[in-house]
Amino acid sequence: MSTTSPTPSPAASRLPAGVAVRAADLTRSDTLAAPIGGAAHIILTAGLYSGYPASNATARATEFDGVLNVLGAARRTGFAGRFLYMTASGVRSRSVPARGLNLWKGNTLTWRWRAEEAIRASGLDYSIIRAGFLMNRPAGWR
Repeated sequence: MSTTSPTPSPAASRLPAGVAVRAADLTRSDTLAAPIGGAAHIILTAGLYSGYPASNATARATEFDGVLNVLGAARRTGFAGRFLYMTASGVRSRSVPARGLNLWKGNTLTWRWRAEEAIRASGLDYSIIRAGFLMNRPAGWR
């Protein structure tokens, strides 16, 4: 549930020539067929805004239903490439930090786990990457 319109230009300006970046809203399935049609691969990194709380409904709409929308559009358009989904470390963790994140972010880890399961059952060629904390820091920072 985006509060801004999707704009591909910031991403496109950082990628090599020949990489096509297309705008869509994964919570609106009617926006997905055109960008997915003809795609060689799909890299899905969408998620909730960092640092802000989210309701269960918003987390589900973005991190589960949104993934289902993308998978459905991929099937409808005959997508045959690799589907790469960047999720979060801790989706199956029962740790205190994971529980705290789920409380703060509307069960985000639960919805991401369910999205992973849907991807595994989709029949698509896929990779699931469980990323840890990502920070906008210079290369080599640890």
